[in-house]
Amino acid sequence: ARRQRWQPLIPLGRTGQPEDIAELFYFLTTPESAAITGQTFHCNGGLL
Repeated sequence: ARRQRWQPLIPLGRTGQPEDIAELFYFLTTPESAAITGQTFHCNGGLL
């Protein structure tokens, strides 16, 4: 019931999955992320 109340507030249209976090961690290990320093990443599907 609680999840159903949050669902309309998430622009992505679904709750996060472990794979979503894994993809961010993977990206942060690549050379493309070399210029990223001291950031906070919000993996929340765009929760409003």
